[in-house]
Amino acid sequence: HIMNDDFSVFEKKELYKTAFTDFITGDYNWNHLETYLEVPADKGINDYALAHFDVKEFRVINEAYGHIAANKVLTNIVKAMKESDFIISSGRCHNDNFAMILKDMPEEEMVQKLKDFFEKLSVLEEDPNYKIYYKCGLVPMQRTMLSGNRVADSAKMAQALATNQKRTEIIVYTDKMHDDLSWGNYIKAYVETAIEKDEFLVYLQPKFDILKEKIKGAEALIRWN
Repeated sequence: HIMNDDFSVFEKKELYKTAFTDFITGDYNWNHLETYLEVPADKGINDYALAHFDVKEFRVINEAYGHIAANKVLTNIVKAMKESDFIISSGRCHNDNFAMILKDMPEEEMVQKLKDFFEKLSVLEEDPNYKIYYKCGLVPMQRTMLSGNRVADSAKMAQALATNQKRTEIIVYTDKMHDDLSWGNYIKAYVETAIEKDEFLVYLQPKFDILKEKIKGAEALIRWN
């Protein structure tokens, strides 16, 4: 009976590990962070900010230097997040995207801490001449407490507005940004990321010749998954 109970505990730990940790970096994943955002007070968090970021041109690193070097970039980011005293919790969301729950502080101080954080992660170990840049969306404390678990959407919206590939960008989310950003502009801002993630799918809609009773061509339709 004791052995069965022990096995049950082991199973639960493995299930938790599978559900809430990232297999490449060993860090927590988005599922874990989402529990913080749903009811932050349950985790002892009263005030916080959220940053969502990714590595610019990460695909280039993967293709030019190999997946081992690319994975090292990801694990170095995780190590830096764990060692930073201004980060409450963090995790890898997917691919090269990460999220961080940050301690509340004045906005200028927070932006500077993020700049310093990314600068320390800007050197590629395999090639010191290669500069790594990041694009980061930051939702300050005043907005996170009102947004609840939708705060990630705001952070990603701000992140998608970063367009300069030759420098690290930290975009702070504002209400005006949300109001000004039409659906069409949001699509434009996110197209490059969608292409990188292979989110566009092509469907061929056949054109049928009724007289010859044959397919004479097709119309190509693109769907965004």
